[in-house]
Amino acid sequence: MDTIGCVVFASLPGPGPEHGVALWQVLFSADGINHASLGENEFTMAAGRLIATGLMSADVAADRYWLTAEGYALRQRLLPPDSQNYPWYDAVLPGLRSLGEPAPDRLSLPDGTFRRATKRYSKEFWALYRRIQAEKQAPND
Repeated sequence: MDTIGCVVFASLPGPGPEHGVALWQVLFSADGINHASLGENEFTMAAGRLIATGLMSADVAADRYWLTAEGYALRQRLLPPDSQNYPWYDAVLPGLRSLGEPAPDRLSLPDGTFRRATKRYSKEFWALYRRIQAEKQAPND
C-alpha cells in the first residue's frame, strides 16, 4: 500500500454503509490530511486496492464510501484514541503495508463523477474558508 492509499484509508468513516460519505467528503478529508488534492487516478487506484484488501467498501451509484468493519478495527488498532496531533503516517502506513501488496484493482467511476465531486469539494472548501476568515475578522464580544 502506498501513501495515497494511506490517505484514502484515513479519510474514510466507518464502519459500514450507515457511516458512508460522499466522494467530495472523502476528497475534502484527504486534502486536510495530505495538504494536497487527490487526482482521479490516485483515488480510483487507492480505493480499488483498499476494496481488494477488504478494508473499504463503496456504493458508487449511491455516492457512498466507508471503511468495512475490518478496516475500522484496523484503524482503531493503529491509531491512538487522541490521534489529532499524532504522526499517523508512522503507524498507518506500516500497518497497511504489513497486509501485503493488494491486487492492482481500480475502482470504476462513471464518467464525470470525480469531476463533480471535485467541484463540490472545492465549493465546500471555499465556503468554509470564507466563514473562518469572517469569524477571524468579527469583533470579539
